[in-house]
Amino acid sequence: GAADYGAVLETLRMAQTEFPGDPELLTLEEAARQALERTRQAEQLLAEGQRLASEQRGPEALDLLRRAHESDPRNPQVRAALVEALAAQARAILESDWRAAEALILEALELDPNHSLARSLRTLAQDRKRDEAVASVFLQARDLRAAGNLEAALAQAEQCLSAFPNEPRLLQLRDILSRELQQAQEARRRAARRAALEEVRRWEREAAEMADGAEVQSRLLRAQEVAQ
Repeated sequence: GAADYGAVLETLRMAQTEFPGDPELLTLEEAARQALERTRQAEQLLAEGQRLASEQRGPEALDLLRRAHESDPRNPQVRAALVEALAAQARAILESDWRAAEALILEALELDPNHSLARSLRTLAQDRKRDEAVASVFLQARDLRAAGNLEAALAQAEQCLSAFPNEPRLLQLRDILSRELQQAQEARRRAARRAALEEVRRWEREAAEMADGAEVQSRLLRAQEVAQ
């Protein structure tokens, strides 16, 4: 803290009485003086930030605590206060804006990967993210299904499953859409088969009415090809 840098400055001043004008000592003294100033500034910002945090003024407190950490990034008290403020603000906004909360949580965990509250909040934010994605896919699938585009609806479900594997709701949606798509494809195949057979019968009727043997043979061959 500031007391440590003050002690360093005092030691350097004493050394300069023995070695006046020593350039290395002068450089060290200047570096220590600048570090002391940054530390004092960080401690002032820390105190003000903690006061704002106690008044539930989270965004303002975060601004000051971030500035304190920038001024003295090695100060453990500043780091701890910033992490606590980040986690507290993330918890306050998680229900209303999980994206903003997630950004704060990640910032906190970058400073302290083992912070228990931040880790718990990260799990909750991931739950919100998954729930929102699942709800969105269900809405998209409903609209695509209503439009008769089952292939696109199934593709949306599978894409979301790639991000959230083994999500029960998505697995159920995929199974339903797959089954409906298979049924629709089978219905199309049956309809095409019926149409082809009807075309064969029409050609056969026309062939039966023709006198030209070669033309009759040609029509019958075409009918056989369609029927296969």
